[in-house]
Amino acid sequence: LAFGQVLDRVGVALGFQFPSGSELDKIAVKRREIIKKLQLNNKTLNLKRIPIDGFEINLSGLETQCQREILRGAEPDMLIYELFSVIAECLCQLTDKVIAQTGCSNILYTGGVSASCFVRDQIERYFSGQPVRVIFGNPSLSSDNAVGIAYLGGKKLWQLNQ
Repeated sequence: LAFGQVLDRVGVALGFQFPSGSELDKIAVKRREIIKKLQLNNKTLNLKRIPIDGFEINLSGLETQCQREILRGAEPDMLIYELFSVIAECLCQLTDKVIAQTGCSNILYTGGVSASCFVRDQIERYFSGQPVRVIFGNPSLSSDNAVGIAYLGGKKLWQLNQ
């Protein structure tokens, strides 16, 4: 299960069309602004953090939590906000582990979820002031990692035709 799959499954369960990541992202950003403006407590559902084992994560528990909250009648915008918060936090923690183990200070994020304004902003804030260079692909080229897949497919075809 990938982050994008969780977002799409939760989005569909909330009544959004598939794929729903970009629509959910807009809602998460709006909710974050409301929380900041009103200085609200930003956690009401208390979604659990994603457990990290080495460099591996299991996202099925996160999806299950969200589906349960939907059935309990959770306020959709808050659930979406918290879901994006948990995802961003997990990516920051994974990145910290990679940096600690490899010493790499240039980090490239790719794929559909890396196009999220919410996730990008959270990651940039987290690493602000640290000796880490955070790089994101162009959001229009990140959707479902289509550019990366096209590149790999094109490279394979080029090699076969050599």
